[in-house]
Amino acid sequence: MNCEKLNMFEHKELKNPNGTPLLAKRSGKTKIWKRQSERFQISCRYGNNQKIVISNENCYLWNGKE
Repeated sequence: MNCEKLNMFEHKELKNPNGTPLLAKRSGKTKIWKRQSERFQISCRYGNNQKIVISNENCYLWNGKE
């Protein structure tokens, strides 16, 4: 799946107080390294202005949502 087209991501483990998955919304474009093609970062926000970065190191915890 191409992460360039996804704008919403839901966490596989973390839940909101009401039991729904934690949702994060893209707040910037995907940053990709030229010399390390497997490395990427996606800036996201969730909740009340809390920020998180989805990267190749933690992407296994997130599902993309169209």
